Amino acid sequence: MERICGVIRRDEHAISYPVVKKIMAQEGLKSCHLRRKQLSLTDSRDAHSDEYQNLAKGLEIRKPFQVLSSDISYIRTGEGFDYLCQIRDVYTNVVLASCQEKRMKRNWFCMP
Repeated sequence: MERICGVIRRDEHAISYPVVKKIMAQEGLKSCHLRRKQLSLTDSRDAHSDEYQNLAKGLEIRKPFQVLSSDISYIRTGEGFDYLCQIRDVYTNVVLASCQEKRMKRNWFCMP
């Protein structure tokens, strides 16, 4: 509701948070923001230990396929979350492989 209130104010209209909340309740509207925070699937504190070193740190990347990067992101859908895995070439930023699944599996990997 804070975002809606901010957008209305940005358009130079005066409105307060309680008024937006009341109107949204009357119309049966719910905000998709500020809902329960998604629990992290990994503990990022572990990434700071010496066990997980950045192997590309200090490396001068001069050609394609010298360094590849992967990332798993979750995307909110009407039915829950989908998980998107991408492998990219760091030099060209081209997506080399991508796959999207409804749930993450232990043996999940991207296929080109």
